[in-house]
Amino acid sequence: MVWAAIWTTGKSDLVFIDGKLNSAKYIEILENSLLPIIRSDMEKIFQDDGAPCHTSKSTKKWKSDNFIKTLPWIPQSPDMNPIEHVWDHVDRELRKQYPAPSSIKELKRRLTIIWDQLDQNIITRLIYSMPNRISALKASHGGPTRY
Repeated sequence: MVWAAIWTTGKSDLVFIDGKLNSAKYIEILENSLLPIIRSDMEKIFQDDGAPCHTSKSTKKWKSDNFIKTLPWIPQSPDMNPIEHVWDHVDRELRKQYPAPSSIKELKRRLTIIWDQLDQNIITRLIYSMPNRISALKASHGGPTRY
């Protein structure tokens, strides 16, 4: 499993997660990888999905205690989150490579290279498309959209 954050002018480093992600591990990732980003610009709004570790009491308390503004996001929501499209791009780039990675270490190395080379313009366009994404989702009454 991999965690990362994106914003209009940048992206975090990749965080590789060994084992199952629970609230404690998630809070540790947020503490070490998100908090420095958010603290540099308290106007940033954080978006995660409705995964249990994202919505647990301890995670909500940590976000509140650290003044993390979050975008409300319904559980089981369509993949409207821009980072889902970034992950799709990373996956397509990885699948183009031959031979396929033969170890976890090689997979992590290749993912890191792809991530580091990711064009920021792709990320920025995806984030700026959020108002259109939400409007399309409302217009479709929660059904499929072109996104």
